[in-house]
Amino acid sequence: MRIKIELSGTKESLPINNQHLVNSFIHKILGNNNKFHDSSSNYSVSQLCGGKMNDDKQTLSFINSAFIIVSSQNMEFINKIIVGLLNNKDFGYGIEFKNISFIEEKFYDGWNHFFTLSPILIKERIDEKKYKFVTVNDVDYSEKLKQHILRKLKAIDSTLILDDFELLLGDKYKVKKILVKNVINHASVVKLSIKTNKKVAEILYNNGVGQSTGSGFGTIYKTENLDLYKF
Repeated sequence: MRIKIELSGTKESLPINNQHLVNSFIHKILGNNNKFHDSSSNYSVSQLCGGKMNDDKQTLSFINSAFIIVSSQNMEFINKIIVGLLNNKDFGYGIEFKNISFIEEKFYDGWNHFFTLSPILIKERIDEKKYKFVTVNDVDYSEKLKQHILRKLKAIDSTLILDDFELLLGDKYKVKKILVKNVINHASVVKLSIKTNKKVAEILYNNGVGQSTGSGFGTIYKTENLDLYKF
């Protein structure tokens, strides 16, 4: 299930790197010591959407509205979010919760085409202390992304049929640098074409692609439904 958390606009400017604000808001909604925080994310939370870059190139304006997309197959999680929003309406910076709308997208056996609403994050461990970011600029990104997705799907449900799984990337892409908790993350904005059965496509859509999907990375949506996500 996917919900759109609709927020008010604000006269204040927000920093470009504002994911910590989204993460704090979601954690506040879920409540202290909730079982979802810092656990394996079987859900997807997008970045704060709807902003426009200011002339200083360091801040964003959300004059009219903003929104956050939250997806999960776990209805306990979705219900917890909905109830929490009714009791925690203050996002900060003059932004407040306004409404929840439900988004429905269709999935098919065969090819499903997705855009990234929030860029895909993949980190690869080098040794016990070091890791590197795997991005679309790497020549083997497509294969590493595919293998990461397959491992994630098998961990979610070992009975899924994945033998026919294929992945293709669009020819337009970029890498974004996103600061979260003093760490500069390198994440990829891409178009994904995925061949699989509709059950797998929907699971991937609800759980997000890549790592840290519960913290603003890897939210995807069907290319034919761009109008649902326009700012």
